[in-house]
Amino acid sequence: MTSFHNIQHLWNQPGNTIRTSYPLEDLIELAEKNTRKIKTRQYWNIGIMGITILFLIGYISVFTGLKANWFHTGIFLMMLSLALRVVIETWSLVILNRIDIRSDFRNYTSHITSFYRSRKIIHYVATPLIFAAYTTGFGLLLPVFMKSFSTAFFMYIVISGSTFLVVFATFMIREIKKEIKILTDLREINI
Repeated sequence: MTSFHNIQHLWNQPGNTIRTSYPLEDLIELAEKNTRKIKTRQYWNIGIMGITILFLIGYISVFTGLKANWFHTGIFLMMLSLALRVVIETWSLVILNRIDIRSDFRNYTSHITSFYRSRKIIHYVATPLIFAAYTTGFGLLLPVFMKSFSTAFFMYIVISGSTFLVVFATFMIREIKKEIKILTDLREINI
């Protein structure tokens, strides 16, 4: 967040004169670097979720075939939630790619604020629904796993799956708080 505060400091100086040890090109370079980090993280998220979807499709086609039961409903819910998240992250990445870092400060701030406002809606509405659908899908798989696997392996699935969901939820909450902090900082700018 230091880079944002540097930009805000420059902007708030009297008469908008730039008398600082941070040249404008350095701030633009820092903004581009931070944007690349965000884009890289989104590409990784899309890739990991895509691979998980392919894994679930492969699992269905190799081990279970297409049938109408709760197990398949569970896997479908998991795949649907991941696919929806891939669409949302891809859309968000397209919006981020449209933001021109080198445009004037007011224009850039307006666009980046709009981007984070949309991310806030995603985090508070879509993310909980997607996470609930994924968790419900996992829960629908458990009765079949209990019948199909030994008690020890079933317990491993329950413990590791539950641990993953808790760790993932904690990670998501931490990342959401970071993005919300950036949005809050952007709203504090007096334009």
